Amino acid sequence: MSRVVLKEAYENGCEIELINLKYLQIKPCIGCMKCVTKLFNPNHAGECPIQDDMAWLDRKILEADGLLFVAPMYECSVPGEYRMMCDRLGPSHDITFKKFLDERSKSMGMAVTTDHRWYTPKPVAFITHGGSEWSYMAYPSVATPSISLGLQIVDKVHFDYNDGILTNECHMERLREMGRHIITMIQKRPEEREYVGPQGYCPVCHNDVMRLDFDSNKCECALCGTIGTISVKNNKVQVDFTEDAKILSHLIDGGRTKHGTILKFV
Repeated sequence: MSRVVLKEAYENGCEIELINLKYLQIKPCIGCMKCVTKLFNPNHAGECPIQDDMAWLDRKILEADGLLFVAPMYECSVPGEYRMMCDRLGPSHDITFKKFLDERSKSMGMAVTTDHRWYTPKPVAFITHGGSEWSYMAYPSVATPSISLGLQIVDKVHFDYNDGILTNECHMERLREMGRHIITMIQKRPEEREYVGPQGYCPVCHNDVMRLDFDSNKCECALCGTIGTISVKNNKVQVDFTEDAKILSHLIDGGRTKHGTILKFV
């Protein structure tokens, strides 16, 4: 499925690269807090002490104009290799935290060392698939890198019962369409990009997995944390989101800044 999308992009003039996490050495986060300590202590280097292929993967992400993440669902969500990558793309890669550190360095007369390519929003698409219908956490788990990296989600596809996907011409055409759409979004300015995948309840990340508040009629998006209000109209569940709630999504600076303020980082 990755190759179908990439082939379409290649045939439409893009330079492509396929990276398989199984062939990389990505070690798990050890919770040493060095990347977080830098937020409190401007004299702290904050470099991750783990020696593996993560720095190489960082360079590949920086060099890319657009991204595609693809993962199977083994036990309801992404496999371990993918999860370890997500954990390593946490506070150390959070672009809002990076901006905070840059501003603090400037105010102290210190050099700004952040590669500003991190601040260029990249369009991203996601493909998930499961061997059965037990894949409820597919999208919230695969799209996690969007939060810290500030990616712009432009498309997503999920297939249950993945046996036979590659021989289904409708599915293959949908993937080719994704390849064409990613190219189109790369060529647009960030404010002009649009999402074309299936609509979820959340209007920001298009997720349909919600965490319910048992003490009220509120719910929270399981991916980007946007808070909505649940109601039932004509026997259908409806979730409404205010504009104030949307700007606190974890996918944008407002939500990440609020998160940092709660944790006393910013």
